[in-house]
Amino acid sequence: MADGPELRVLEYGHEPPRIDPKRRRVLYCIGLPLIAFALCGGVGFRLGNGVVAAAGALLIAMALPIRD
Repeated sequence: MADGPELRVLEYGHEPPRIDPKRRRVLYCIGLPLIAFALCGGVGFRLGNGVVAAAGALLIAMALPIRD
C-alpha cells in the first residue's frame, strides 16, 4: 500500500465576498419582490396577486441570512 500512487487532495479556498453584506441585503430586498410581482401576474392579470406575492417575498428577503 505504501508503494501505491499518492492521493491528491483538493483544497477549496475561501475568497471574500465581492459585495458587502449591507448592499447585498438591499439588492435582495429589491430584487426578490420584483421577481415575485412579475411571476404572479403583476399588472397584467390581477394587481392583488402580484402585491401579495411581492410582500411575501420582501418578508422572506429580510429573513434570509447574508453571509459576511
